[in-house]
Amino acid sequence: MSSHFNVKSLSFYAIAIGSVLLLFNVVTAYGESKLKAPKTIGGRYQLTLANSLPGCPQIAPLMLQLDQSGTYVNAAILKKEVLNSMSAEEKLTLTGLFKEQQLSLTGNVANSVLCDRPQASGESAIALTSQIEGDDLVGTISVNGEAAKTPFTGKKAVLPNASPSSGH
Repeated sequence: MSSHFNVKSLSFYAIAIGSVLLLFNVVTAYGESKLKAPKTIGGRYQLTLANSLPGCPQIAPLMLQLDQSGTYVNAAILKKEVLNSMSAEEKLTLTGLFKEQQLSLTGNVANSVLCDRPQASGESAIALTSQIEGDDLVGTISVNGEAAKTPFTGKKAVLPNASPSSGH
């Protein structure tokens, strides 16, 4: 009667299992020490522009809606008086990235929103870059690729009956 326990088989399986456990521990330790989720920046920010945007005679009171999934951000520029949830018409038309406290967004925004004139038609291409400083944004907005950039600050808005935003 032959033995079911061969020394070579047992040592092979012990080495294989030990190697997998060691690799798992190394990968887990690396992930816990080096991989960190980015700060949650989602929510609404009340924008204060330093001067009017190109092509707009007056400064419109604006809000920036940010929805974040890790380093990816979708956003919309809205009229300040829009305090409730976004409707189907108010799509997140800006896309970008949030890396190392730097937010970069590009996309299109309706001229009627930017210029605070209901009769304004069409859209403008927007490029927004910003640094995150605490709960505030400090950056610039460029309209239609113009070299002139409008400085702005954004203060995180506390909305009535708002539930805390969840970071994905």
